[in-house]
Formats: sequence, C-alpha cells, structure tokens
Amino acid sequence: MHDAVTTGATSPTEVSVTFGVRLGNDLKLGIVSGSGQAHLTVTATWKPEQNQAPGS
Repeated sequence: MHDAVTTGATSPTEVSVTFGVRLGNDLKLGIVSGSGQAHLTVTATWKPEQNQAPGS
C-alpha cells in the first residue's frame, strides 16, 4: 500500500487504511459453507508545504 501512494509526483501527507470483516450467523468452523463480507477503505490527505517562509 505504501509503495502505491508514494510513487506519484507528490506524496500525500497522511494515509489511512481501514479493513473490516463481517461474518454471517451461518458461518461454522471447519465447514466450507458460510457467509461473510470484507471491505477496504484507503484515504489520502495532501496538505500545503510548510517549508515556505511567511509572506512568500
């Protein structure tokens, strides 16, 4: 994930990754059948550079 967001011309200041899994009531251990859902959310934030002198 890190390589994917830092290869652009300007890297983001912050990157957040959220991963969630939901298992259904009919999921049984050791049994192939069952239900489930998964999601992945990636958020990137770019902020102006802080290195510039005031008034420039």
